Amino acid sequence: MELVIPGIIGAGLALFGVWLTNRSNAATNAANRRHALDVERIKDEIAAEAKSRDNRWEFRKDVYVNLIEATTTLVSVYSTMKTYHTALLANPPLTADPLFARKRSETTEAFGQAMTRLNRYSDLAPLAMAEDVLPLIREAITEKSEWVEMNSPDHVPYLRRQLALFTELRSKLQAAGRRELWGAPEGEAKVCRSS
Repeated sequence: MELVIPGIIGAGLALFGVWLTNRSNAATNAANRRHALDVERIKDEIAAEAKSRDNRWEFRKDVYVNLIEATTTLVSVYSTMKTYHTALLANPPLTADPLFARKRSETTEAFGQAMTRLNRYSDLAPLAMAEDVLPLIREAITEKSEWVEMNSPDHVPYLRRQLALFTELRSKLQAAGRRELWGAPEGEAKVCRSS
């Protein structure tokens, strides 16, 4: 008996120790699982926030790119119109030339598409939080001269004014885009040239 009772007590204590250890390990494992889930949830929240920020930036960039491309098209169209109108004033029979008529029609179509694109992305600018866009476009539109009839001798100066106006608008949109997309003031932007 002397040996059996201490053996039973020892075995009981050993079983109790194992039970306590298992209970402690189970609590630790549960805490570790909760911590791992919390870490994953926080990582998911951070990733979702970063993706949302990236999507907003991409949308804002698309607005600026499309506005600059539309403005560049308008600069090209006004330049082409000025060239054609100057040629037409120097040689009025060009009006009957089918090539001249086709080029004039293509230029008019390009003008319409560029204005549509400019208007569409101007409307999207507030949604994209491109805050500098609307004041620039409003300023350009209010400065815009009254339409001058194509057959008028004042049409070439009108086209020159429009060309200068949209060239300036493009430069302002580029500066605003640098500021809003990259946080770079105009003086910090540098053009890299390969040698």
